[in-house]
Order: sequence, then C-alpha cells, then structure tokens
Amino acid sequence: MTSERLLQRDEQRRAEVLALLAAGQLRTGHDFFCAAVVFHHGQTLDHYRMATSLAWMGMTLDPSNKDHLYMVASSWDRFMMKQNKPQWYGTKCVYESGRPTVLYPVDEDAVTDEDRARFDLKPLAVMRSQLGAPIRLSGGTSTC
Repeated sequence: MTSERLLQRDEQRRAEVLALLAAGQLRTGHDFFCAAVVFHHGQTLDHYRMATSLAWMGMTLDPSNKDHLYMVASSWDRFMMKQNKPQWYGTKCVYESGRPTVLYPVDEDAVTDEDRARFDLKPLAVMRSQLGAPIRLSGGTSTC
C-alpha cells in the first residue's frame, strides 16, 4: 500500500471515530482505547491531543486495564515530542538506522518513577539502560 493510500485510510478511520464519538457510540474503556490508538497514529498535534483525551477516558472507565494505562503515557509523550518538548514518561526513543540509540529527552521533573509505575512503565533508569527492551511492568511488548 502506498503511503498516500495509507494516509487516506487513516484519515477515513479518524473520521469514523469522530462520527462514533459524536453519536455517543463510544461507551466502554475498550471503545475509547481503540479510538485513542487510531488518533495516536495520526499526523497532527490535534490528533495526538485527541489520542491523549480518548486514552484518559479509556483509563477512567477501566483503570485496571494495563493497556489503557500505557496508552495515556505513550500518547502524551508523543504529543510532547511532536512539539519538540521533552517527554514525561520515557516511552519514546530516537532511532538511527531503525534501532533506538537514545531515549528522547525526558522532563525529569514532570513525573516520578512512582507515576511511571502507575502507567505500567519501568523506572526511567531501567528504560535508559535497556533501549529497545520492553518498557512495561506488566510484560507488555511495548518498547520505546
């Protein structure tokens, strides 16, 4: 699939999510999580802002779901990174030749390792020392 077709398909999916949201069809934590994933893979700051909002709704409705917790942190870090600001949680790396080389800059005063644990993330020092390894406490396969 060409990148242009992929972008068009992604835009169509975002429109479908917005229509479902407007119609009150997003009701469960899982509904909001899936909607957040669609916007998390967007192209604009508004997409990342929406991903974060949807992820918070998913987490609020189902706070025991580790995927929902992780999506909040990951979408917020992407939102910050796309503004050229430091991330908070440490979910994003800088890649060279397809491999993570360093953690994208982190605002170390924004959240604590206890906060990271609340969002199913390992301590910052662990993430820095194990680039490319899973970063979630629950054993999820997410990497920076």
